[in-house]
Amino acid sequence: MGKEISLIAFLDEVVSRNTQHYKSDFELDAQKLRDALDSPNQDERVFYFMSRPNGTWCVLERDAFLRESDGYKIWTHYANMPAGIEAYRIVITGQCGTAPMGYVVKLNYREQVQRVIKAALPIENVELSFYSGEKVRIPLEQYRRHREEIFFEYGAIQNFRNCPQSEAELYRIISMEHRLQKGWRPKVKKRPETPAR
Repeated sequence: MGKEISLIAFLDEVVSRNTQHYKSDFELDAQKLRDALDSPNQDERVFYFMSRPNGTWCVLERDAFLRESDGYKIWTHYANMPAGIEAYRIVITGQCGTAPMGYVVKLNYREQVQRVIKAALPIENVELSFYSGEKVRIPLEQYRRHREEIFFEYGAIQNFRNCPQSEAELYRIISMEHRLQKGWRPKVKKRPETPAR
């Protein structure tokens, strides 16, 4: 694990070096990182960030591994055109004033996105927290069909969380991904040699 750095300052340098157009995308990403400081869930403080020649994206790591989520769609959209993409895993560990502090792990987007596509799980439910203090968990399809009724019943959504059937399975997939990012490779079993006929 690297030392704690000011994440927005670090990413700002990446963007000024690597992103020629739509640099203002980064203002949304920086705000997303600041907002994450208020999240009670540690897994909502871990992001994948990409700087492209034409803009930037920042998505929750857990969403990148949940198939119907916006995070997954965004992260995998460039799988066939990885040239020029600089990608990082961003982990927020604290703050200095209002600046999110933490560490970054450089990703090889071309390889990493293929692992995401292979390992991603379907979304089973969404967990909605409302400004009223209420919390509900409903199937994704039901949420899509009854979005308006939900708004009228509970008010504005404060936090939206995609959930797979098994959080443990999602955790296992993400833990394995972290090991691979650190250079770990699974052992390949040697095939017994077949005798010549």
